[in-house]
Amino acid sequence: VYRPLKALPELPSAEPETRCLLEAAHLAARGQGRAAQRSAERCVADDGARRDALEEVPALVARRLEHRASLALLDAMLLQAFYQWVLDFSFDYRVHPFLSLGPRNRRRLPAKHQAALLRSLGDGDDAEALSRELLRRVPADPDYALAREALARYVRIMDSKRHEPLRATSRLEKGAEGDAVGALQRRLASEGYYDGAASGRFDDATHAAVVRYQETHQLAAGGVVGAQTVESLNIPFEWRVKQLLVALGRFRESPLSRVGRPELYVDVNLPAFELEVVEGGETTHRFKVIVGSNRRVSDPMNDGVVWHQRRTKIFDTKISEVVLNPSWIVPAGIVVDEIEPKVLENPDYLAENNFKKVGSLLVQGPGETNPLGVVKFTLESTDSIYLHDTDKRWLFKEHVRDLSHGCIRVDRPLELAKLILGRQGVDEDRIDGRVKEGTTLPIKVSSPIRISIEYRTVGATAEGELAFYGDVYGYDVAYWKKRTPITRRFP
Repeated sequence: VYRPLKALPELPSAEPETRCLLEAAHLAARGQGRAAQRSAERCVADDGARRDALEEVPALVARRLEHRASLALLDAMLLQAFYQWVLDFSFDYRVHPFLSLGPRNRRRLPAKHQAALLRSLGDGDDAEALSRELLRRVPADPDYALAREALARYVRIMDSKRHEPLRATSRLEKGAEGDAVGALQRRLASEGYYDGAASGRFDDATHAAVVRYQETHQLAAGGVVGAQTVESLNIPFEWRVKQLLVALGRFRESPLSRVGRPELYVDVNLPAFELEVVEGGETTHRFKVIVGSNRRVSDPMNDGVVWHQRRTKIFDTKISEVVLNPSWIVPAGIVVDEIEPKVLENPDYLAENNFKKVGSLLVQGPGETNPLGVVKFTLESTDSIYLHDTDKRWLFKEHVRDLSHGCIRVDRPLELAKLILGRQGVDEDRIDGRVKEGTTLPIKVSSPIRISIEYRTVGATAEGELAFYGDVYGYDVAYWKKRTPITRRFP
């Protein structure tokens, strides 16, 4: 892949008096031996140097060839780095909870991907084209750039500041004084939440810093430092760096980054318990969500095996339909685990709650006790996972919301429904009127909307501040403990 340079570069080893001879050596390295000899003779004649200086030409040619070999090695290293960049950003999976390829499966890229990489390389002489090709693969999500900046900052914090664990034995709030408050102020200052002196007095500035910390760490933002806030503050900086590293990898491996981001899409980040509507590269709406529980439960349909069967899956699909006043087809496991015990207690339970047997299925009609609430969002390529309203809306007040059987419950679902259907001319009054009627109405989404269900423990608040979330399903811990499942299939 190496071609000789068209012009001689400045060589650090060149002495001024031998510059002309190096030019001769450059000609020799390009295979122009006679021109090199004439150049050397002319150079010697011009500066009056001793004629035996011509004897230096072979050594200089050898030095030039050595330099040429170094350039070739550098060029090969740069090409390898280019391919590695494209691999990491567009093909490889390293931190995905279920798609990690493992080192053995990275030794050779399948032919179809090799061809794609060669096409992406294009004309190797066009540096701007190479630069555009690299930058095109960088995730366009603004949270990615925020996380990159944060990684550099937290590495500096980790290297320069000793983590001082808080040992608060009681709640700290405004008006408190003492060494524990001073330690709290130093801890908040280390991450930039507090910029005052460690006075040991819990004043207004300290209160504001605590609130800001709580808002960006999935905590109740009351400004009071209790057990949960202390536990969060005592998480080592090393772990924050690891969170950022994994999150950056998952940004790169996201289908939204690899396949491309449409003009309008929906992004659900499970650890954040949040759904974002993104249009034109900007987040236009945010909705709280409830995701699948992380509890290990017995699976009555699988010989009672205890496992994390209710975790919401990570996948990429499209919203294809909005159903107003939906019916609920009760999953067999819920029938055995939850419905049948209630029927044993109250034989009229099914009739009182609008349940009917339809063949072998148990179906609950629309109503106040229907767990799907008044709206359901059907997803393509999956019958078991969907977005929906809930009959238990008070649960959105919780900060940690892994509470469902696996589907995603959405706060303010009618607002989301109107946002989606309004794009195809469905009037809001029609939606409200049909909901009040209580009859089921499925409405196809004329242009299905892309939705990506993702898992990142780092993100951003609505104000653009870096936010850390709990590792609700333990996927970050599993990665660092090398417990990520390995797949043999290259995507």
